[in-house]
Amino acid sequence: MIRRAHVPVIATASLCFALGAMSGVGLLAPDRASRSAALGPGGRDHRVRLFVPGTVGRELASDAQREWSRRVVADFTARFGGSTSFPAEGSWADAGSVIREPVIVVESSATGPELRRSLPEVVRLCQELGASMRQEAVALEVDGILWFIKPPD
Repeated sequence: MIRRAHVPVIATASLCFALGAMSGVGLLAPDRASRSAALGPGGRDHRVRLFVPGTVGRELASDAQREWSRRVVADFTARFGGSTSFPAEGSWADAGSVIREPVIVVESSATGPELRRSLPEVVRLCQELGASMRQEAVALEVDGILWFIKPPD
């Protein structure tokens, strides 16, 4: 569970505005021209990562995590042509202690058009995941920038 007191959270409109306001897709690295030349037209030079939590509320929930990670893998594979998932450990500070939980990271590489087209739906998926697993927010990383997506109120 991610607690509001310890991390900033944003709403869908804020993320989509922030990403859309930067270079059309946002998040383009300064050396994009050289990467595009190496990759050729339509290179997959954007990365999307979703961190599937391992708890429902404060309780460990491996079945729910497994179900959601499969769903995110299927969604990312359909949207971006493939995905990779791997286990990791998330942690944060809470009242002077370190809280740890297992997470599954699902990531894909995307073209600029795929990212522009898919980002609003990926944010909605994060919101649905957060509501289902009773999270304060779900972590979504896009091109190295970490966003905390709140479930709808």
